[in-house]
Amino acid sequence: MDRKKIIYVWKSPYPWDVRVEKICKSLSKEYEVLILARWGNEAKKAEQIDGVTIRRVGFREKSFKSVPLSFNPFWKRELETVIKGFKPDAIIVREIMLGTLVGKLGKKYSIPTIMDMAENYPAVIKLFKKYKKNFVSRFLIHTLNLAKSVEKNSLKFIKNLIVVCDEQVERLKSESYIKNHNFCVVENTPPYDENSKIEKKFKKPIFGHHGNLTADKSVFEFLQAVIELLDEGYDLEFHIMGNGEIYQETKKIVDESGYKDKIIMYGNWEDELYKKYLETINFGVLPYAVNDFTNTTNFNKYYDFLKFGIPVITSDTKPMSRLNNQFGCGITINVNSIPEIKQSIKQIYNINYNLLSENANKAYEERYNWSVDEVELLKFVKEIV
Repeated sequence: MDRKKIIYVWKSPYPWDVRVEKICKSLSKEYEVLILARWGNEAKKAEQIDGVTIRRVGFREKSFKSVPLSFNPFWKRELETVIKGFKPDAIIVREIMLGTLVGKLGKKYSIPTIMDMAENYPAVIKLFKKYKKNFVSRFLIHTLNLAKSVEKNSLKFIKNLIVVCDEQVERLKSESYIKNHNFCVVENTPPYDENSKIEKKFKKPIFGHHGNLTADKSVFEFLQAVIELLDEGYDLEFHIMGNGEIYQETKKIVDESGYKDKIIMYGNWEDELYKKYLETINFGVLPYAVNDFTNTTNFNKYYDFLKFGIPVITSDTKPMSRLNNQFGCGITINVNSIPEIKQSIKQIYNINYNLLSENANKAYEERYNWSVDEVELLKFVKEIV
């Protein structure tokens, strides 16, 4: 019996994107999957990777021709060609700016459509610096709220939504344009590995933060709190892995602090360094700013820490605070207040670390791993296809 077919529409080059890879590999267990992605200088227009077909929009064309927008004729032509040749039983789109195109073509060819809404697009787009630089972009994105209009228009056609956390469901259900929509929560969880917990003997706080160093995280406040506590004679460390727009500024603060032996900057990501970093730290730090975006998503790194049994220190975003409280696996702090960060750190010395660590790994084992999310994903898609 021939397997049913699914097109997954992705705005950027592939390989790789972690969420696209996980979802499409899971779908390929039961369906024939084709990813329609943007060309990014790959050698082939189409190829097979891990049993999934990749087809690229704008192959060997100038990049401006393949900008992922619903009114772009390149995307419309490619998607319609694939629909006619591949004959999908469903289309999943991962980009709000292509949502209207997918929705309209799905309606035209009587194909069920699904949006993998990995982010709160109207919120996240307002955080991009490039949309704050000139009057036109500020007017379109911030005054007219163009992304919200695009989301509203897309969701007139697409009634099946995959989101990354419960708070995103709540946000969408509060919108006037959400009626008779179906929701499935598929989180940004890591693959399941047995015995992933790293056993640690807690003697002092050794904090770790990794990822792209950007201004949307309150790293400076946490770093300053650590420096002041070191000045006061507290024994602790802070390990930072990654590069990014604030790397040099962060390094300057560390260099001038006089604590380069206590505040370790690893630089660019390397697998062996990452392994050493995970074996060294005993608390993960996620100091994201609290806003409409972070209140409706959760981050891969949060679940990665749980996987290894590493408790988390987080800002007061709704998803992270909810899980910290529900599973007792983390501590929520006001990342904008240096005195409050210091007070929270001081309390850690008397904490039951083993219990926090066990709770973190238990949350991963019981719920927050990809094996659980895969079941929900396949169940949801099966009900639609």
